Amino acid sequence: MDARQITEWLRGQITDGTWGVGDPLPTNADLIRQTGASNSTVSKAMSTLKAEGLIYGRKGGRPRVADLRTLDYRLTDMSRPTWQEVRAPADMFNTTAKARGGTSETRGGAAVPPREIAVRLGLTEGESTARRRVTQVIGDRVIATETTFYEPELAKELDLYRDEDIPEGTSRLIGSTKAADTAWMTETTVRPATAEEQKLFAVTPGASMLEIVTTAANNFYVTSVATRVVHPQGVRLVHEMGDETGLGGIRANRENLA
Repeated sequence: MDARQITEWLRGQITDGTWGVGDPLPTNADLIRQTGASNSTVSKAMSTLKAEGLIYGRKGGRPRVADLRTLDYRLTDMSRPTWQEVRAPADMFNTTAKARGGTSETRGGAAVPPREIAVRLGLTEGESTARRRVTQVIGDRVIATETTFYEPELAKELDLYRDEDIPEGTSRLIGSTKAADTAWMTETTVRPATAEEQKLFAVTPGASMLEIVTTAANNFYVTSVATRVVHPQGVRLVHEMGDETGLGGIRANRENLA
């Protein structure tokens, strides 16, 4: 069998459900024995499936079947005034992905932000501030990271440097103070994965990533800049506006299509 034939056979096994989400594929050695192909031919077929988003895997581990269901990222939920409480993007991830076994890990500490973020926060060159990073996982696959830097004085006041989860969430915590956010700007860019992201997300060199930068501010200063990096395979960006009751009807009808 050549690489195209192996790819089509493996793709068929995935799409017909022979191998389910998270199941490991045969090793290269097994495929070589089954198909009579060379190692380079089998590797080429695996690379094609990985580029299509059908499988994923880290160096040294067996590739596994990816979850092809679409995950909604509701970008406007955190800023719509009809919400009774502020919710951060990480909170929305947990709500959306819970039914699919989604989990998040949060780490906090101090760090020097990239220059473009430092400028937004009004920091001097080399000045550090609180940084919190959330890694979002479904099964054993990283699908998104969210790194947020905060205005230094606000970070000290609310102890955002702590390396532990904040149960109420940082957005709610800020919202309970006089520094509560009143405005948000979201910018979305598609760019190639960095070398670090290739390892973390188990993607091939040149894979495209979504970078979503949300800047939050009150009427006096910028309070935070959050950068979400998302693997676009199986992710849908959703913008919503209007009354919660009307939106509920739209969502219900949309879910009936699933």
